[in-house]
Amino acid sequence: MVGLARGSYHPVAHGRNDEPLQQALRALSGRHPGWGFWKLHYRLRKNGLVINHKRTLRIYRALALNLPRRLKKRVLARVKRPLAVPEAANKSWSLDFTSDVLTDGRRFRTLNVLDDYNRELLGVEIDFSLPASRVVQVLTRKAANS
Repeated sequence: MVGLARGSYHPVAHGRNDEPLQQALRALSGRHPGWGFWKLHYRLRKNGLVINHKRTLRIYRALALNLPRRLKKRVLARVKRPLAVPEAANKSWSLDFTSDVLTDGRRFRTLNVLDDYNRELLGVEIDFSLPASRVVQVLTRKAANS
C-alpha cells in the first residue's frame, strides 16, 4: 500500500530501562562475589524482579560480572621407583578385595591375603559384608599363625 518493500521495513525497537536491574545486579554481586549468573538470576527473581534469564544474562555480561573459569589443578609427576622386594617370607603382605554377584542377585565379597616374598596365598575371607573390624581380626589371626 505504501510502496515499501517488505524487506526494507523494520519496526523500531524501543530500548528498555535496564538501570534498576543493573543496580540490583551490582548490589547483589557485590554482596556475594562468588555467586554465578544463575544464582544471581534466581535471587533477583526471588526478590520480586520479574525478568527473563536472557535479559539478565545480557546485562550480566555487559557489566562484566563473569566469574573466571576454574582451572584444573595439575598434579606434579611423581618419581617412579620399582617396588621393594622383601628379603624373607612374612615381611610384607598384600590385601585384595574382590566382589561378585550370586544368581539370586546378592553381592558377596572376598578378602585375599598374599605374601609378597613368595606370592603365597595366606588366606581368603568370604562374606556378604567385610567391615573394618573383621579385616583387623583376620590380619591379627594371620599374624599370630605366622
